[in-house]
Parts: sequence; C-alpha cells; structure tokens
Amino acid sequence: MMKFNFKKSILKIPFFLILLFSIIIYSCRKGNKEPARLPAPLNDAKSWYESVYPANSGNSLQNQAAGKSRDLSQWIKPDWQHPVMYNRYGQSVIEMPVDPEAKFGSSYQLNKKRCNPAYSRSYYLLMTDGKKREAYILTIIADSAYINNDLSKLDHNTYRKHDPDFSGTILYFTPRGSYLGGYGYRNGQLMASGTEDTDTNKTPRVQNVNTGRLIANTVKQVCTDWYVVYYVDGVYQCDEYLTTTCVNVDDGNPSGSGGNTPPPPPPCPPGMHVGPPVTPPCIPLAVESVEGGNRLKTNYVPPPPPPGDGGMPPPTAQVCSVDPPRQPCPSAPDPCELLKKAKQKFATAFNTQRNADVLAKPGTNEYGSNLNLTSLSANTYMNTPITTNGTNSWMPNFTWNSTNGFSIGSVHRHQSAGPSPNDVFSLIDHLSNPDLVTSGASSIKFYRDNAYATIVSNTTTYTVTVSNWAILSQMFLDYNQDRNGYEEAFQNKATEYKNKMNLDEASATNKALMEIFSGAINLYKSPSNSTNYVITDIDKNGKLTITTCPDK
Repeated sequence: MMKFNFKKSILKIPFFLILLFSIIIYSCRKGNKEPARLPAPLNDAKSWYESVYPANSGNSLQNQAAGKSRDLSQWIKPDWQHPVMYNRYGQSVIEMPVDPEAKFGSSYQLNKKRCNPAYSRSYYLLMTDGKKREAYILTIIADSAYINNDLSKLDHNTYRKHDPDFSGTILYFTPRGSYLGGYGYRNGQLMASGTEDTDTNKTPRVQNVNTGRLIANTVKQVCTDWYVVYYVDGVYQCDEYLTTTCVNVDDGNPSGSGGNTPPPPPPCPPGMHVGPPVTPPCIPLAVESVEGGNRLKTNYVPPPPPPGDGGMPPPTAQVCSVDPPRQPCPSAPDPCELLKKAKQKFATAFNTQRNADVLAKPGTNEYGSNLNLTSLSANTYMNTPITTNGTNSWMPNFTWNSTNGFSIGSVHRHQSAGPSPNDVFSLIDHLSNPDLVTSGASSIKFYRDNAYATIVSNTTTYTVTVSNWAILSQMFLDYNQDRNGYEEAFQNKATEYKNKMNLDEASATNKALMEIFSGAINLYKSPSNSTNYVITDIDKNGKLTITTCPDK
C-alpha cells in the first residue's frame, strides 16, 4: 500500500495557488465588513432621529396617498457615513447629504415652469444647543446663470458657506416635508421677501405713445404660485403647492430686473404670519389726508441681515398664526377712565416709593428698576434692585416667570427731559421675550393691557402706556431699521422747539414725542413724588394740551 507524504505534497503546491487562495479569503472577509462605528455624538444624533422619525416599511413616496403632504421621513434619510460637524449660532450642527439609496431629487415650480432638478442639492441639518435637538432639510436651488454649465458649483454652497456670487433659492422643510420658509440670493446678496413689492412709493409711470399724448401706465398685481417638486432618479414623481406670492408691476415697465427667480415665499400661507398673534389696525370711520402727498406705501419687508460668517440664514421653527380680520374702530374711550384704570398699576404706594428711591440716587447716571408683579392675579410688586448702565443709559431686565416676577413696567431717571422714543418702543421690544411668547395669548394680552414705562426727573414723573398696539407696532418697523437715527431725529426736533419756541427741555421733548406718537400712546405726568396725574397730548394745531381729570 502506497503511503501519502502530506508534508512533501504541500511543498509541491505551486506558490501562485497559495497566493490566489489568500486573496480570495481576504476579499470575502472584506466584503462582510460591517460599516464603520459612528462617533458618539453622531451615534446619539442618529438614535434620536430614528426614534423621532421612525421609518415604516411600505410607506414610500409612491405608496403615500395622493393629495396629501408627502412624509419625506418615509422616503429619504440622512447619509450617516458622510457627516460634517461644526458649531454655528451657538449650536452644534451635523450637516449630511441625503442617503443616495433613495435617488432623491427636488426643486421648485413657479406657476407652470419647473426648475431643472440637476441644479438642486438637499442636506439634512441636525442641531442641538445641549438642551434640545431639531432636524431640518435644507434644499439649495441654484439659478442657471450662476451654474453656467458647471454643476460642481453646487457643492460650494451649504448651510455653513456659500459662494460670494451665489444666485438662487434656499428652502427649509421639516423631515416630514412641512415647509418652513426660505430665502433668495442674487449675486451673493440676500433678497427682500417675495410677499411685497420692494418699491415703497410706486406710482404709475408715464410713456409716450404714437398719438403724441402722455398716458400713465397702470400698476397691476402679478402673482406666482409656488410648488415643491419631487423626483426619483431624475424622473418626476409629484408636486405640492406651497403658497402664492404677489408683487405690483407697471404694465409698461415691470419692476425688478426681469428673468430672475423671485425670492421664495414666507413659511405661512396668505392670511397667516410667523410669530405670536397680532392685532391689526382697526378700520377708521373716515380717512384723513396725510402730510407729504397721497401715495400709498406698501408694507416693505426688508431682507434679513446677512449671517456675517459666509453661511446661509438659519431656519425658523416658529409657528404660523392666523391674521384676524380688521374690525371697525370703536368710539374713543373716556381718557379719564383710562387714566383711572392705569393708575391702579403704576400709581400704587410701592410705585411712588420706588420712583422716589430711583430719583434719590446720587450723581448724574441714569438709574432704573424693573417693576415686576409677583403674579398675574395680584397687584403686589417684587422688591427688584435699582441699577445703572451709565450716564445716558439704563437697560431694563424683562422677566416673565414666577421666580423673578412678571415685568409689566419699569422706572428710570432722566435729568430734565421727558420720555423718548427708546422709552416708548421698549414696551414693544418686550413682546418678543421668549418667556412671554411661550406663555400664550392670555399672558400677552395681560401684558398689553397693563404695560407701562415711568420716567422720573427732579420736577416731574411721566408714565407712558399704549393706546393702540397696532399703530405702535407699525411704527416700530421703521424705528427698528435705524434706532439711533430715529432717536437722533427726535432729539434734533426737541432742540429745534427749545431754540425757536423758547420751550424748556421737558416741554420740548413732550411736544416732539406726542407729534410722533399721538394716537398710539397715552402720556401722563404729575409733580415728583405725587400721583396727581394729568393727560398730556397735542392738538391738530401742534400745541401741547393738558387734561385734568376730576379725581386726578
């Protein structure tokens, strides 16, 4: 029987076969290799995302009911293997492309014209401030002129950065596909909102015609319907209506630069707005002429300030509030009854003592104190500190909670002048305080019904309340564009009255203030350390008036 020598047989196997077997075994092992383990922050974000937006099998785009908003979380997901992590706006940001497995594409449609989906890119944004997480889908749609046959330029534009000459549109959605809002860019610059015509004093232009007569063109409204369009592997799947934007154009010479994509629509449909509920101006019984002509001024919405770091503006998570219908203006209330009611809040024994304490502070610095109720059901105040920011500055520290109190008012000292526009508009500023906004409509109404600002000088105590929040809110838009310029114009006007009308500083500032705010605020004044208030206003001839009420 022949014996088999195993060791010798092995030695006789050609070397190239051994090498071939090794390559095959290594390749199999490599093919079965699991995806790289994600870093801890990314793994935490992935776990959060998949718990909030779980994917349900069989609920693809094609299987979702027609006519309903498509749930993008059932169609696409983040590409967790290609994240970019950085910090921006005080948040940790994870930016990722859409997982390519879905072959997802999106763009927009204006009326019946669709944008080329090849000019679009979408990214997931997962953000956290350490307390809560939020997720968004950012879609960047470039103009054809910017692309100029070079699709690689799309990769230059993300949430963190964009090309200095980028032209196009960015749209924000929730992971479930709800539209949140967007921004337009032209040559790297943010554009104004698409809801209003940017020409604030548009009048019909005049053109020559063959008859030799001059005929004014008519200004007409042109509206654009916005849709988001979805694609799979470049093939159209469906579209969804977002909203409609309108602008005024001259029928002989349309406004704008022509041919450019308009700025994107706001997040809310017509009849709604972003943010807390607002009260629209009432409908007056009669329309009075306004100095400066009879041109209508549109509600121009300026573009938001650029982020300053070369990136895109952040998304907004604010909800839409319904615009209530305008109501006829009520008959004017009895001003003395208004004063009597307001004094229940700003003329208590605590207020009188706090006014005196602020006035008694040494030196010439502006001292002040917040006036915080202990609760909304009581008329007692917390013992807040008296502070100063310097000679010509005092800043209120608004709070709206049970720990620090509910700031319905403030008091601060002027040397001799009365209230200024800054003092008046501080009452509007507080409306955007997050604690007040999140506390709901009843708290906002309570603040509006009771808010006031008190200014004390050596001889006089002034208190300002709001008589028409709608008018004051509209005035605030102009003030907020250039606060320093607004205040400077007021001071110049008061100085003019001092010099030309031989008024003291208090009277000059009162006259300048009421020329601006008459009809929007109530201005009450009393001697220092007294509650004998009178009503200060201005008549149609521009003269200051004083009304003394029976019970003072």
